[in-house]
Amino acid sequence: MTPSPDDEIFNAADPEAVTRKTRAAQRAERTRITALAAVTATPEGRRLLRWLIDATGLLQPSFTGDAAHAFFAEGKRSIGLMLVKEIDTHCSGQAARILFDTNEESHG
Repeated sequence: MTPSPDDEIFNAADPEAVTRKTRAAQRAERTRITALAAVTATPEGRRLLRWLIDATGLLQPSFTGDAAHAFFAEGKRSIGLMLVKEIDTHCSGQAARILFDTNEESHG
């Protein structure tokens, strides 16, 4: 098996290696943000995101009296919070639209 560039040991003291890693991370971030913007730009994409957010239980109570269930539910909610934060940070106005716009077609 041929080693890939990602298999090599990263040398943080090497300015060129740091620059390569930084640029790769910036490209990945731009790609992720572009993809998120594309998904939020369509009604279908917003419905999908709303379904995912609903699946995390973000807007539901997480404590039922069972600690193990609460821990599990809080883990799911954490993912929902992360998703909403990303949408809010990178797609101005879309988070509120996804969560609260009742004029969008049904998300159920």
